[in-house]
Amino acid sequence: MSTNGAVEMEPQDVARSEKKRGGQPGNLNRFKTGHHSVRNRATRSQVHALKRAVRETLMLAEAALKARAR
Repeated sequence: MSTNGAVEMEPQDVARSEKKRGGQPGNLNRFKTGHHSVRNRATRSQVHALKRAVRETLMLAEAALKARAR
């Protein structure tokens, strides 16, 4: 028995949890940057779709103006 009160454990006695991607449970650093949160991803996706729609609308407007000028 050790003098510091520590209990010796065998490797099979230690429960191993598999690590997953992202911040681990109990890791408060995962909250510091919400860049990859589901809400922010959804917002970026909506902004991308809006920008695409605006570009398409501008292309149609430019084509209509060119057709009118002829």
